[in-house]
Amino acid sequence: MEPRIVGKRVHDSKPQYLVKWVGYGHGCNMWRGLDDLQGCKELVADYDEKQEQLATARAQQRTRRAAGQPEWSAPTERPARRQPARHAKESG
Repeated sequence: MEPRIVGKRVHDSKPQYLVKWVGYGHGCNMWRGLDDLQGCKELVADYDEKQEQLATARAQQRTRRAAGQPEWSAPTERPARRQPARHAKESG
């Protein structure tokens, strides 16, 4: 298994990525610059793409909330309610 990127920050105006090493605890996570991650370009690109998608989703959610729309969309029309079956009274 390869390491995972679990965070990103800017340090001295350069991006750094928090690398989670497989088989080690979170205390062993390390911040690495792009120069140190040359062999993991695809991993970095995947992380950045996922973060961009999450940012877009959050922005859309904020826009919906500001417009007073629910986060989910309900059907515009409710189906007609079924009338309960009427039973004839038995006389006895």
